[in-house]
Amino acid sequence: GFQSVLTGGVAAGVGLTLSMGVTAGLDILRQPMAIALAAAAFLGIAVLRWPLWLVLAGLAPIGMAWYWPRERKNREEGQTS
Repeated sequence: GFQSVLTGGVAAGVGLTLSMGVTAGLDILRQPMAIALAAAAFLGIAVLRWPLWLVLAGLAPIGMAWYWPRERKNREEGQTS
């Protein structure tokens, strides 16, 4: 009945989340700055027990500033990342 449909939906959601996590994790392994940002987020949230919003407010601008110029440069050179 409805419970089996709900269980299937939950399983699909878990699978998609896991797939995206693995894909993002593999991309991170090739970028030292991304590893540093992930480690800083882990340190802030898991070790120091800071609120998520505070960690994101500090790390999001750093990540955007690091990524944005590189992406713009690649577009100007005609490269696709």
